[in-house]
Amino acid sequence: MIFKVDKTKNNNISKNSNLFSVSINSYKEIYFERKCDIYYNIQITDNNIKKSWEIEKTIDDFQNLYEKIFILHPYIPMIPKKTLFKITSLHTMDKRKFELQKFLNFCINRKDILLNNDFINFLEIPQNCPNLVLNSVKKEEELSFELSVTNFIYIKNKKILILACVNNDFISSDEINLSNILSIRNNCSGGKSSLSYIIIYQLINENAKSVINKIWEKSIFVRADIIYFEENKEILCIGCDDGKIYLYNTKSKGDYKKMELYGEFSFHNKKITGFYINPINMELYSCSLDSMFFCSDLRDKLFSKSLIYNNNCGYTGLKYIKEENIFITIDEEGYISIFCFIYSNYKLFLNWQSKAINRINTLFTFNKFIFTGCQNGIINVIDMSYINFSLLVEINTINLIETEINCIIYNPKNDEIIIGDEKGNIILWNNKINNYICCFKGHSPYAVRHLWIDEDNLLWSSGDDKKIKKWIFPKKWFNEDIYLFSFNLKEKKNKKNLLDFDDAENDISSDEDELNGWSKNL
Repeated sequence: MIFKVDKTKNNNISKNSNLFSVSINSYKEIYFERKCDIYYNIQITDNNIKKSWEIEKTIDDFQNLYEKIFILHPYIPMIPKKTLFKITSLHTMDKRKFELQKFLNFCINRKDILLNNDFINFLEIPQNCPNLVLNSVKKEEELSFELSVTNFIYIKNKKILILACVNNDFISSDEINLSNILSIRNNCSGGKSSLSYIIIYQLINENAKSVINKIWEKSIFVRADIIYFEENKEILCIGCDDGKIYLYNTKSKGDYKKMELYGEFSFHNKKITGFYINPINMELYSCSLDSMFFCSDLRDKLFSKSLIYNNNCGYTGLKYIKEENIFITIDEEGYISIFCFIYSNYKLFLNWQSKAINRINTLFTFNKFIFTGCQNGIINVIDMSYINFSLLVEINTINLIETEINCIIYNPKNDEIIIGDEKGNIILWNNKINNYICCFKGHSPYAVRHLWIDEDNLLWSSGDDKKIKKWIFPKKWFNEDIYLFSFNLKEKKNKKNLLDFDDAENDISSDEDELNGWSKNL
């Protein structure tokens, strides 16, 4: 995909014009209940319509804003910290005012920071300039459940939603066992508790809202949050933390109310981390934290196994690329392994160390690109176009400041990497500008567990807050008036997109894409 810059668009606009101007004019002390707070008087001007307004903020307000946007923009200038005792020196006060002014001036002239809702709300832009309010991700729908949703699969053509749920009231199977024993001793009513539940729901649309109807449930004594569904054979795979694998299939075609046990495996002895079923020859591929990568024969329920590879450390994920007929695995030491079909079986073709050198938690593939999210907050974008030459090329490394990444996907329509972290944030990284574009609290303060984008470009997310949420992306991140202004940034030369598709219809100009020409460097 090639992005073109329309240099005629801003010909009539001053090169030194900015959308907003901001200045701290003064500060004052206000006493309340024997406590003294310093309020800074800030003037903001919309240079487009020549409108100004004033706001008053304390150092606490600045500190709260700084903490919210620092994770996405670690390069912002530092601000003075709150002092324990009252400041009496005018020189110190002026210095603190200067540092706060520097911080605001830096942020107001950045398009990427102007996308941050916390920042524009701090300056009260929505109340004073509603026409220039920046577009953001909006929640379209929310489904609530009784347990934390760690994984889900949606079969759209059949309106079937399969959930892997975990009871976070208990830490381990031992605690569940103790609770059940105590319940029996105390003659408590109710059934035994389990750590995990695999539930199938039927979705019904009523008045433009989704209504869920539970049609099948399987309780599991240990944690089980890895699920895989083979749609052609209608086989559901469930992976447990103790290494067990359960296979269920429908008794009759399309009847998800009656699922029967197809097979049970104990080949692994640690957490299952990845599945794939080949529907043609009925082979199950599985990997685990026990460092084993197995192939199991499911024909005629023989359930024979064969070891493909024994790794040096535990596997943390598995992907099958049908077009290339290869398997990709990730592990606890940051290695990415490629398995190719050689003669009669899959064999290790390439074992490659990523720059993260840390546990890779999640893996996503698109065309010839691999996206990985690590425990230490590093995202790697890897080109596997040269795999025939036994080579992977790391074309981008993104650091999320030690935020543990639980899930990652790529949205080709917007050319964005979407990340879900342990703190409940959903973060969008835009490849066109090579920078963060948006961050919102999807399930905060609970962890985000799974992300998925459907055919309508809606983002689905699940988390420990016991909810599945659907988010809709804006058609444009900025309104017309915003990107017509020059931000004193050098115009980028024509360049190819990070993910270069061989499709002439995807060529767009700055008339169509308001993000083109951005830069993360001042």
